[in-house]
Amino acid sequence: MAEINIENPFHVNTKIDVNTFVNQIRGIPNGSRCDFTNSVVKHFSSLGYNVFVCHPNHAVTGPYAKLHCEFRNTKFSTIGYDVYIIARGRKVTATNFGDGGYDNWASGGHYNQAGKTINFL
Repeated sequence: MAEINIENPFHVNTKIDVNTFVNQIRGIPNGSRCDFTNSVVKHFSSLGYNVFVCHPNHAVTGPYAKLHCEFRNTKFSTIGYDVYIIARGRKVTATNFGDGGYDNWASGGHYNQAGKTINFL
């Protein structure tokens, strides 16, 4: 884990415990991208949030808080993920324009999905 940046442009009322989050994902072996995306979803879903994790390219509309994480996938490189934390009850749409599979994206909470588009409820 190289860096985490927090962005909350819509001032969503989220109490993000970044230290707990970082400690949880720190134990994930290098290169286990699937475990990383699923751990992120599990963490924020357990706090009562809807969550969308995606390796770019993607688009998200609606109110959210955003983390950018660089996950160390090899000894010498990282891969970037955007993590969108969404308060339940907020209408947010997220679309993945890239590859599918848990290596590249994951979501949790209350939502409807059609292909690579997720509508959070």
